[in-house]
Amino acid sequence: MVFFGGAIIPLSQLPGWMQDIGRFTPISQGVVGLRAVMIDGQTSFPLGRDGGIVWMVAIRAAYLVIGIAAFGLGEARARRRGSLGRY
Repeated sequence: MVFFGGAIIPLSQLPGWMQDIGRFTPISQGVVGLRAVMIDGQTSFPLGRDGGIVWMVAIRAAYLVIGIAAFGLGEARARRRGSLGRY
């Protein structure tokens, strides 16, 4: 996850297929934004492009929705199978 996230090597230097995977890892957009501020000398955190706050929030919201849906499906399956106890 860290390798695809661009923490070790910048996403721009990875092969194309690895860049595509890396853009959707939870940590990558934060790393790209921090790299832009700390190394490239930008005075503010980028907004809309790679490493931007909008992109970070969108990816995290998508992961949240996917996580809630997966939990709901798992819980429904456990209820049907009777393996979910009440405490």
